[in-house]
Amino acid sequence: VSEFAGLTWEDIDMKNRIITIDHQLQYKKIGGDNFDFHITSTKNTHTRRIPMTDDVYDVLSELHKYYFILRKDYCVDGKKDFLFYSQSGNLLSITSFNYELKKAVEKYNETAEYKIGKISAHTLRHTGCTRDAEDGMDIKVLQYIMGHSNTQITNNVYNHVNEERAASGKSDKGKVTLSAKTEAGKVWITVEDNGGGLDREKILAKAKKQGILDAGRPDTSYTDKEVYQF
Repeated sequence: VSEFAGLTWEDIDMKNRIITIDHQLQYKKIGGDNFDFHITSTKNTHTRRIPMTDDVYDVLSELHKYYFILRKDYCVDGKKDFLFYSQSGNLLSITSFNYELKKAVEKYNETAEYKIGKISAHTLRHTGCTRDAEDGMDIKVLQYIMGHSNTQITNNVYNHVNEERAASGKSDKGKVTLSAKTEAGKVWITVEDNGGGLDREKILAKAKKQGILDAGRPDTSYTDKEVYQF
């Protein structure tokens, strides 16, 4: 979140579709008793230049249209023109980011047939890394994008993915679609999974063991969509 929160328009190269990450925005105490925002180097102090996907490019293009409406006069250690703010218009911190996620989950669960649990910034980061590993992304490329200091950290994700697939009998292929759009200056992100690589019978067996199936309802009456929601 700190790298995400610290992004400024100076870090965005729309022409070449590159995002430069060389700092982070942190809310912490430095040399005093009061908390405040500070610009610090990234964990491994390296500069990363991340290519934009088409969806990211479209979102940033749309976001830039609202630049003069959304921009705030914050300047932190020489950095200004930040891309993202909290709903209240303040700079982002890990606490405010997770709070916004919490409110989004609560809003979704008000009307959703299938409720979702707690989501944090770490959940999103780990999920993104895991999905890229499942999709077969080169380990060095994934290490670079994630900003891991060494391949051992990235290897742990790969090993975890492979162990889970071997244990569950999942096939190697599945399709996860990530899409994004902007609407009235807000960014909406949608993640869809086609269920590829999922074992219906194993999921049902685990759901039954955990007691989340409807009592007396035959297993065969559950649609694939219902099963994969488990």
